[in-house]
Amino acid sequence: MTGQIPDTIEFRDADYKLLAFYPERPFSPGKIGINPRSISSGCHRGYACHFKLTDTLFKLNSLELSLAYEDGQPIPVTEMPPVFGVNASKIGDGFACNVGEYVGLDFQLPFSGEILFGRFDDLYRAIWNGHTRPWECAEVWHLVCIDGHASKIQNVSAIFERFRELYMVQFCDLRDAADARGKPTSDEYTIYYCLPEYRDNYLKFIRRRFGHRFNI
Repeated sequence: MTGQIPDTIEFRDADYKLLAFYPERPFSPGKIGINPRSISSGCHRGYACHFKLTDTLFKLNSLELSLAYEDGQPIPVTEMPPVFGVNASKIGDGFACNVGEYVGLDFQLPFSGEILFGRFDDLYRAIWNGHTRPWECAEVWHLVCIDGHASKIQNVSAIFERFRELYMVQFCDLRDAADARGKPTSDEYTIYYCLPEYRDNYLKFIRRRFGHRFNI
């Protein structure tokens, strides 16, 4: 799968990726009657959310999405419906001219659930394919929300450091690793990879640590 554009979370003046959620995504346009259509293999959902988390509140800060008519032709940004009173603006030219951006939403979400969010550094740089996984991130946070209010924000990086110790393989020779997987990579990074036979262990590991599985 092509690497997917993630939802992001701004937290304490830093940007993070939304890695996993429970029991559902904190927001999707379908909840307000808007059904995005993907126009890129890099965004199968057809939208990306950008959230902001303070020590007490969880808000939808901005939204990017694409829409299409029944015949599959993209709907122009000028014809996109407003979201929470904000009109869409064109995000760019060329291919991006059919992606609408809603900025300055500042909408507190009535979300009740849990989120894992994080970011990786050079040490744990993944062979990026599909979605970024929690075990690929050197820094991971656990958020618990009740009606859009943050009731718990905890750094759980050590939990996924333990996962890497148990279930991940370090590719010391990056060129051989790239050739074996048929994926280009860079000599600048140390690559860690969770072997396919260990994926079930990840789900069990998560359930033991958090009491339930997360959706990715």
